Amino acid sequence: MSRLLASGGTPPIDEDPFTIGDVRLSPGRIVGLLRPHMMERRLERIRAV
Repeated sequence: MSRLLASGGTPPIDEDPFTIGDVRLSPGRIVGLLRPHMMERRLERIRAV
């Protein structure tokens, strides 16, 4: 409730987790960054979505 009142009566806007600075990462860029850390099978499921 205090957050709502502090924002002037409007709900606060959550931060976009895919924005770094002024740049919003595209889905392709996110997959490219994650590729070294993920198994190929998991990447296929992400591509399907």
